[in-house]
Amino acid sequence: MAAKNIRVVQILLVEDDPVVVQLLQERLNTVAIPTHLHAVRSVEVALGVLRYAGQATQAPRPDVIFLDQDLPEMDGLQLLEEIQHDPALSAIPVVLFSGTEGKQEQLVAAGLVAACLTTSLDRAQVMTLLGELLRRP
Repeated sequence: MAAKNIRVVQILLVEDDPVVVQLLQERLNTVAIPTHLHAVRSVEVALGVLRYAGQATQAPRPDVIFLDQDLPEMDGLQLLEEIQHDPALSAIPVVLFSGTEGKQEQLVAAGLVAACLTTSLDRAQVMTLLGELLRRP
């Protein structure tokens, strides 16, 4: 019997807090959708991965980007702007998350991000979000 081709959702996580990275990995391990999490700590490294630069030339193309809004050296919103202005990247859905709600809902309403999550990363939220992202064309 031939094995089914199971699509693995490639997730690029831009997050400087290792606790949040671990929490997201734990949440992803509990969902029925196969995922691969590639975590980076800075906007600069994320841009390298997205543009296949430097050591990231072999990185898989992400299906979704989970972006921390509150990064130390460059605000996550600046990376969001870079993504939106790059035709090769703008089709990748971005999920913005933070410990605070802030302007997140406005960004969703404007169509700049696919969704917003808090860093509590509720399992049901993650499952629903991944399911919605997989249904996108």
